[in-house]
Amino acid sequence: MKGPIDRKLKCMTTLFYTVAKEQFGTKKTRRPKPQQTPNRRQSSMKQIRGELKSLNKAYKKASQDIDSKGEELQTHQPVQNNIFAKRGRQYILRHLSQNTNNLPYHKWVH
Repeated sequence: MKGPIDRKLKCMTTLFYTVAKEQFGTKKTRRPKPQQTPNRRQSSMKQIRGELKSLNKAYKKASQDIDSKGEELQTHQPVQNNIFAKRGRQYILRHLSQNTNNLPYHKWVH
């Protein structure tokens, strides 16, 4: 082997590589195993869980909207509720005064 060092290095490395390849062989790269697909039951359960989660989110969002609207209604309702309660009491008292004998619990209402 005569010549420059670069040529000698290249020749020796290829020589070593080919001898080792013939003697030991090359390591075969493994192909990755295909991912296991879930069976029909598992996939349907996953889909059902997803639907349940989305329904729960929608329910919570709707209940928050209803709560906020309910608070708005409650701020306006006490006046109306008192009026209706007062009218209801007046109605009961008016009818009790006319028919006191028919109602046995008239003592507790007054």
